Amino acid sequence: MKKRCLIISALLIGTLLAGCSQKQGDTNKNPEVTNVPTPVVTTMPTVTAAPDNTSVQSARGAELTGSTPLGVTIYQGMEEENALEYIYLTSAEGWKAERNAEGMFKESIALYKTEDGGASWDKLTSTEDENATIPLESKTGIIFIDSNDGWITTQIPRDGYIGLFRTTDGGVDWKQQELTIPKEYSASQFTTYPPVFFTARDGLLLSYAFDDEPKQLVYVTHDGGNTWTQIDAKGDGTFQWSYSEKSDAGQADGWTITYGNKTWITSDALIWTDGGAN
Repeated sequence: MKKRCLIISALLIGTLLAGCSQKQGDTNKNPEVTNVPTPVVTTMPTVTAAPDNTSVQSARGAELTGSTPLGVTIYQGMEEENALEYIYLTSAEGWKAERNAEGMFKESIALYKTEDGGASWDKLTSTEDENATIPLESKTGIIFIDSNDGWITTQIPRDGYIGLFRTTDGGVDWKQQELTIPKEYSASQFTTYPPVFFTARDGLLLSYAFDDEPKQLVYVTHDGGNTWTQIDAKGDGTFQWSYSEKSDAGQADGWTITYGNKTWITSDALIWTDGGAN
């Protein structure tokens, strides 16, 4: 029995040595690979970058006319008789307002929403719709700070009136926000620009009263625009601001706003430039 096992072992060793010699002699040949297991590959989801709004809107004839400390961008253009305004929270999510002057300080508006950078638009509301709440008054601008909260500011020749309208459902329904007007301005007419927010809670509303000369009114919110308080001083502990008298009537020129340790500058209350840290 031992002899048979030794013979089998010798045969196995010989076979292995022959195989090694064969492999060493075939190093210059292309080896045949058989029965190689297929590797397991984990497929990662394809991420498609959202379109660049600047190039997209420029192609449509719209120009960048606004930017805010929260990164919201605004583009304006024309399409036939309609003034177009695009407001983007991100490169994908935004709104389009089609505005058309109707005369006598009236302006129709149709509002649309996009989630794909403007490739498609869904209508939200229009002044032509039955029971519409979006204002028909002449407008100075529209802004959104998130997917739900937005404001429209208006201008009409009514004494002691500031037109500020808010939506909390992304632009479908709108409601006027009443502001306290100082007694000395009760006979004044106002131009008001959309509020500017520096965080989701802290923002400013800049309004101008025109009597013999323009005067500035500043309203502050610290609750995301639920309430607005008019401040006479040059700050309220959270904000500090100054205004340089170098503009024609009706132009918001020369605002410098300090929030925290950063300064923001605007010459039109629409485009805000980072002025750096204090």
